[in-house]
Amino acid sequence: MLPPPAYELEEERFIFRAPPAAGGIDRRTGRPVQGVRPNLIVHRQAVPPDATLDELAHQRLAELLSSLGDLQEVETGTLLFADGTPGRLIALTLPAMGVVRLRQWHGLRLDGRVLTAGTITADAARLTDEAIQEHLQTLAQLGRRED
Repeated sequence: MLPPPAYELEEERFIFRAPPAAGGIDRRTGRPVQGVRPNLIVHRQAVPPDATLDELAHQRLAELLSSLGDLQEVETGTLLFADGTPGRLIALTLPAMGVVRLRQWHGLRLDGRVLTAGTITADAARLTDEAIQEHLQTLAQLGRRED
């Protein structure tokens, strides 16, 4: 979508959800087991010209810590995007409803004045090493927005 004349794009958000996985039947209820479907949220926004990736990643981590509360297994690191752009990675686990725990990965990249932040959320109990690598590769595929 192109902005109308005299306007410039300041922020955009996309939300993607994985298709439902085939689950079993809950023996107690006889109903299909509904697991958490992995999802990806991509948020792009203009940032001040003097903002650095490290500052923005630190700010994002501080926001997550203050807003989500009982976080576990919080990790930070680097993420190399597929086009060679260095980025930052924040990974964390948080409780959801009942005994469900969610694992999130936040990948951030800065291209000029545009911050791209991708967040993947998945059911922590269903994660395998292969699934984790797939989620990280998905984040690494996020590129800069072509104007």
